[in-house]
Amino acid sequence: GLLGLCLRKVFVGSAEIPTSKLAMIDSGSTILAGSMESAGLIAKLLGMNCYIMVKTAVGIEKVECDDPFGFEMAITDCRTKLDPIIFQAGGTPYELDTHDLLREIHMELGSVCILDLFGVPGFPGGVLGMKFMRKYYTVFDFGNNKLGFAEAAQNDDSICQADAYLNVKDRSEDKGVHTVAPTVTPSPATNPPPSPANSNTND
Repeated sequence: GLLGLCLRKVFVGSAEIPTSKLAMIDSGSTILAGSMESAGLIAKLLGMNCYIMVKTAVGIEKVECDDPFGFEMAITDCRTKLDPIIFQAGGTPYELDTHDLLREIHMELGSVCILDLFGVPGFPGGVLGMKFMRKYYTVFDFGNNKLGFAEAAQNDDSICQADAYLNVKDRSEDKGVHTVAPTVTPSPATNPPPSPANSNTND
């Protein structure tokens, strides 16, 4: 699924990040993405070590995270505790913490953690991919141009069955329902099944 969402504000800890108001909720993306400037500033505020790939024996070169030309990889020690990134939409904060933001990779000198956030040249908006959607269960209501979010249950085999007939309009108390402008028109087969009348499912 792919829909656009209006973000009111983005924070790293208590520091507000100047960024585009438009973010794409994209189940086809595994990461978070933003403009070169916003991604660089976020990585810098998180205290990451940023690198670009170069054709040398080492293969990488350290750069400033907020370098205008951007970075290709932001790394930190896996024991580091990061400030959360907070996306505010419709007055509701959606927080991603250290566990949500970092991915461990194994290198010759040991394991490090990489930030799953990248800057995209010439791209003014943001992308909230599966890094966001793993934490916040997302309902795409294409028929009514709405998105619904609820914090996802973890390690619960019953979640799919429990949410099979989820009605985004009936779940507004969980995290929020936001009117959006769809960027694609899904086929009828991709729409969620209708909810039975007066249903009330719980995660």
